[in-house]
Amino acid sequence: MARWALILSLIFGVGPALSGCEIIYTIFHDIHYAELRKEWNRPYVLIEEYTETIQSGGLSNEELAIIYNERGSAYTATNQIDEAIRDFDEALRLNPRLVAAWINRGDAYIHKENYDQTIHNYDEALRLDPENADTWYDRGRVYAYKRNYDSAIRDLDEALRLNPGLGAAWIFRGHVYASKQQYDQAIRSYDEGLRLDPQDADAWADRGHAYAGRGDYDQAILDFSEALRVNPGKIPARHDRAEAYYQNGQYDLAIRDIDHLLYSGVSWASLWRDRGDAYMRLGQFDQALDSYNRAHSLDRGNADTLSRQASVYVNRQQYEQAIRNLDVALRIDPHHGTARHGRGRANFYLAQYAEAAADFARVVETAPEDRFAVIWLYLAETRGGRDGRLTLERHAELLDLEDWPGMVVRLYLGDTNPGEFMAAAKSSNPKHQAEKLCEAFFYLGQHALLDGHIDQARQLFNAAIDTGVTFSIGYVGAKAELARLE
Repeated sequence: MARWALILSLIFGVGPALSGCEIIYTIFHDIHYAELRKEWNRPYVLIEEYTETIQSGGLSNEELAIIYNERGSAYTATNQIDEAIRDFDEALRLNPRLVAAWINRGDAYIHKENYDQTIHNYDEALRLDPENADTWYDRGRVYAYKRNYDSAIRDLDEALRLNPGLGAAWIFRGHVYASKQQYDQAIRSYDEGLRLDPQDADAWADRGHAYAGRGDYDQAILDFSEALRVNPGKIPARHDRAEAYYQNGQYDLAIRDIDHLLYSGVSWASLWRDRGDAYMRLGQFDQALDSYNRAHSLDRGNADTLSRQASVYVNRQQYEQAIRNLDVALRIDPHHGTARHGRGRANFYLAQYAEAAADFARVVETAPEDRFAVIWLYLAETRGGRDGRLTLERHAELLDLEDWPGMVVRLYLGDTNPGEFMAAAKSSNPKHQAEKLCEAFFYLGQHALLDGHIDQARQLFNAAIDTGVTFSIGYVGAKAELARLE
């Protein structure tokens, strides 16, 4: 009590110049900032001392408002949010022009995820102090939490107009633009934030995400690498770089980053799955299965892992084992699309067309926009002796047929010829060209089989194999068909 009596005498004994509450509040922090910062590590002690001060009597409403606001902040620091809000209410009853109390009460409502109340409080703070860049920034953040991104950007723009050096606002505006998938604007915002603080590892990683979002994985890798230079122990940045390497077709480098994380003690099932995926892309199926098995040992009830194990079994032509895995995956998650796709294809490779069609029909029922499911449903029904064309025509009405794999549907409907079909399989990304060609040869081979052109089908399936894209559905399917044609 004695210490706070001294503080109050210092504040309120200065004279008429401190008659304005905001000047008093500023002086309060300017004079005693070091002491408050030291005491802030002991908020429970502060609550007791503020309470004694309140109960001591003899304070004006303006003075009491400041103390209630300070105690409310201490309650917020100890996560006693209801108590904090009651103190801010009292502070504002005593002095409705105390801007800090409006801001602090808004902050408290964030803890309760009551964002409308937070915005209301920030509105009042900005009405009283419209030149406060920090409050514009804070309100912009809350609008973003509500996914009202346009309002968030307007507030962040105003914060930056008032204070172009507010680095956090540049970075957060980047987050908002990224949430709107406006990656160029996001990158420009991150550029400014990094200009102000080039040692911000999080900002480097955030800009890397924006580059990855627009498909520029080379630049994303550079940014994730810079984040790791600034902070070598930043686990998310290394994980993100591994993902960027993977998406960029640099699977060995993805494995290197994942191994670095695993050997440093980060043993997540998802990391082992990612490692397995990279080995699958390299065609190293033993290492892939070992990684998936390790993931399974960490999380036995994960349908993703079971589905990935099955993909290895399918590639090895162990279709029955794959189906057993996928049966378990679908018991865990009956709506797991990848598992149902995988089981459908495994049954197809075993010439169990009715079972395959049942799985693909289930996928189409829940996801009618799934073009691959529609294609495989047609193939399973037609190869099983049914008229799959009727089903294909019915579902094609709901599909985008202009790009890949919509062109496969058009081929099977007779709306395009093989030459146009192969032209559509060309990819502007050379890293994906071989994969698309592999698929194209496989689907053309199916088309030839259905027309009774066995030799042509065999040539096309061999062409799919010759691409060397061992992880591709086209490669695996061609291998199964060639085994049946021998």
